[in-house]
Amino acid sequence: MLDVPDYATRDLAWLRDLLTRRPWATIVAAPDGVPTATHMPVLLENAGGDGGDEALTLVTHLGVPDDETLGLADGVQVLVVVEGASGYVTPTWYAWGPAVPTWNVEVAHLTASVELLDDAGTWDVLVRTVAAFESARPEPFVLAADDLAYARRLARGVRGVRLHVTDWRGKNKMSQDKPAAVVARIVAGLEDPADVHADPALAAAMRAVHPDLP
Repeated sequence: MLDVPDYATRDLAWLRDLLTRRPWATIVAAPDGVPTATHMPVLLENAGGDGGDEALTLVTHLGVPDDETLGLADGVQVLVVVEGASGYVTPTWYAWGPAVPTWNVEVAHLTASVELLDDAGTWDVLVRTVAAFESARPEPFVLAADDLAYARRLARGVRGVRLHVTDWRGKNKMSQDKPAAVVARIVAGLEDPADVHADPALAAAMRAVHPDLP
């Protein structure tokens, strides 16, 4: 991913927030030199320290066929891609020129070392994943006794994976190169429900980068 100074970020707090808001990741490996990808939810297990990302870890789970297709083994390096809000920005919002369309995006590329988990570790990841995504519900789903045998049987076809992040790069491209008045018009367009390119999630991401917007 190209590092453009206006948009590049190494802010660990930003990365933690992105992983929490958008926990659906693309995991890329290259067994035998052939790029191969799968898509799975990830949980931020250890958020790392402010002095570096050495302790940053994620956990996920893959179906055993995915595990084998990706050629995963302890120590294998993978690329984890996490995308946040993104969308088209039309220059008709700018009232400023010359101008061309662009695409605003928040995305992180993480390089990670694989640790395959045993059956107990895999089950723990599955339980934590369900709990994480059910926690906001007024009556969250919990595995009851009559579900447990069924769930454990399904779990035999799954492999838990811990991803030890060794490096990462982020891009938070939110029209930082535009004058404040233009940014305000872009956000107004994104927040206009009558606009064909309305995108409230992208507008919220832009407001996070430009907190002084009206």
